[in-house]
Amino acid sequence: MRINAICESQGSREQGAGGRGQGAGGREQGAEVRWRGLRGSMTSCAIFVVSRRERARAIASALTAGLLLLCLSGCQLARDDSLVDGAQGDRLAGVLVTTEYLDLFDMERFLSDNSRGASGGLIVTDSGSREHQGRLYATVIRHSSEDEKTGETFERVEYVFEGINGFAYFVSDETSAVGSYMASNTDEAISDGHVSIHHSDNGISVTMEGTIYILPASMAVFYMNPVYQSADGRVYAVSGSGISTSGVQDEGGFMSQTTTEARTTTQNGRSVTDSASITISIATMYAPEKVVVIQMDLGSNIVAREEFEPGALPESIAPESGVEYIIVETHRRSLDGGDRTSRAIRGRQDTGFETFYARPDGVNVQQSTQILWYDNHTTPVITASAPQSPTIES
Repeated sequence: MRINAICESQGSREQGAGGRGQGAGGREQGAEVRWRGLRGSMTSCAIFVVSRRERARAIASALTAGLLLLCLSGCQLARDDSLVDGAQGDRLAGVLVTTEYLDLFDMERFLSDNSRGASGGLIVTDSGSREHQGRLYATVIRHSSEDEKTGETFERVEYVFEGINGFAYFVSDETSAVGSYMASNTDEAISDGHVSIHHSDNGISVTMEGTIYILPASMAVFYMNPVYQSADGRVYAVSGSGISTSGVQDEGGFMSQTTTEARTTTQNGRSVTDSASITISIATMYAPEKVVVIQMDLGSNIVAREEFEPGALPESIAPESGVEYIIVETHRRSLDGGDRTSRAIRGRQDTGFETFYARPDGVNVQQSTQILWYDNHTTPVITASAPQSPTIES
């Protein structure tokens, strides 16, 4: 496992790096962690990795301290570096982000397996073997819906990690009557999501990016737990590493972690490499207090103006006659009590806009609203996707 950590705050930088290893069966794994200091704030950050190997070392060290009293004469110590995150052949599909450590280590079995040599046999003091690493399997929920026009039935698969307060973000292999496909599974807490899947004769490459917007707080801790999919289609999570910040936080800072894996196999005498890269960013944002949608004509005159509670915007809006562009204002309250306003401009080439609302758990969730532009106000104009117009902060 490779960890590359960067910490920046008030112009200072600390760099730390862990070792890099290769798992069994041609599998390479890594994680990259980045932190950028918050604007106008006094912040410190701690970046830590709680891998299962390190957890096993800590447990084994404590176990050894107790057992040394029993084996001071003739006891043999051994090391075991056979750490593999997912089973051989299982594909890294994404991550399950949690705010608490996902403790899946089988303590009872570990103690049982490692205490059998207390009478003079073998004691493993660095065990990271897969049999002691638990898995959290997702429950599959299937939803069926029917097309009102054709009567055709469609099925949607939902994966739920029961009993866990977390945000799942992964791509799963699915099959249907039509054929096989890869489906994106994204919790609503993940905003600005981007999934890229590239198929070629040399393998499949999956790249995923997403951001979790949180309210400013004195401390934030997040664990990126890898999610795998086995050959039989089951989806499970394993314990991952964590990143945290401390100090007075302001809006505008972020930290991110990238989890990667590459697996090489031989097919028909040729090497095929399947890879996955998942980047999750944690960004701070003040809680939105109100959203104002302003419709403007060609002469920059206000045609219509409407205020909304965050999260209460309609799924779509139809601009009034003569409207050429829309201004979307989001008002937020800063830590010092001042008004922080961002403005996004959307023209007739844009198909919609995004706003945010704060959940009770401190996560700002993105809401999308479609713009139904009308030509002569009789026929909706369906425009092709285009780069979004700029957002202006004030």
